[in-house]
Amino acid sequence: MSAKLRRHQIPVLEKPGRGLDAPANLRGLLISLTATLLSVAVAGGLTVKSTALFLLTAVLAACATPYQEVGTLGGVGATHISSDTVQITARGNGFTDPDTIQRYALRKAAEETVASGYDLFSVSGDADRTDKQVYTTAYDTRSWHSASLFGTSFAITKPGQTLLIRLSKYPKPDPMPANMFDARDVLQHIGGDYVPKADR
Repeated sequence: MSAKLRRHQIPVLEKPGRGLDAPANLRGLLISLTATLLSVAVAGGLTVKSTALFLLTAVLAACATPYQEVGTLGGVGATHISSDTVQITARGNGFTDPDTIQRYALRKAAEETVASGYDLFSVSGDADRTDKQVYTTAYDTRSWHSASLFGTSFAITKPGQTLLIRLSKYPKPDPMPANMFDARDVLQHIGGDYVPKADR
């Protein structure tokens, strides 16, 4: 994606398209904020490269993946393979921490376990679905006596994880295997829809 900046001139921002990750109301706020920050940065003497990287960081940081069903920002999903086997998928965008995605996957696994009438789940498969992409930005600076072209490459890592879980009921085995979790204990510690059950 290229953007042209002329000396002492602020570029006109185009209206965002429907394919942007942010919701419509957030897109408007980000556009307004971006224009303001760009004006301040250029007036303060920052280089075009520094300004572009600063704005990119500010905009994307506001769009980290929330815990939600899979959407344009990422999220979690579940596919039931059989009555006691579920595939859990969690994906984030470039400003979501990998540990957050792991917790999302475990939370979704626990919620699906309780919703299916079970108490425990065992992780029988774990796949890293992290997606790494490299982007290149280009811009030129022009004055009455010269013109030059610059480019900046940066990598964005989008964390992702897929779990294959097997569901089971109480009582807990003693000792519990390292790959087995009590769904209600998980929900108590990392959030979600906790459903108490007296007999364990």
